[in-house]
Formats: sequence, structure tokens, C-alpha cells
Amino acid sequence: MIVYTLFIKFWCLSWTKVYFGLKAVSEIPELVATIEDPRLPFTSISILKCYNETDMTYKIFSRQAMTDALLDSIFRYNFRFT
Repeated sequence: MIVYTLFIKFWCLSWTKVYFGLKAVSEIPELVATIEDPRLPFTSISILKCYNETDMTYKIFSRQAMTDALLDSIFRYNFRFT
């Protein structure tokens, strides 16, 4: 059995409520775990370290390599230029 582990650290990165079918990002728990099902793209996603409200490190376990398109659908970038 192969398990892929991906750590994502990027300033201003957060979950996207659309992917999880929720009304607000605040409704997403710190850990999202699934059953072992080859049709699901990951087995768990969690916040590994929260440095502040806009700076976090995420950890993802999956049975297959995560594509950029999938990561773009799970996470969003919160850039604000002034």
C-alpha cells in the first residue's frame, strides 16, 4: 500500500467552502477524514500548524498523488494588495 503525504505551507492559503459543500469556511473542522475508498481523492486533510489566522501548514494523506487542479479546488489564496 502506498500513502502519499503532502505538506502545504503558503501564506494566505485557506480551505475553500465550495469543495466541502459548506456555507462558511469557519464550518470546516481542523481535521477532515474519510473512509478508505479509492474513489475519494484523499484520506485526511488537517491543519498541522496554525501560525496565525492567515498563515497555516496543512497535511494531506492520499492514496494517489494530488493534482494541482484538485489542490486548487480544495484551497484558495487570499491575496489582498493595498
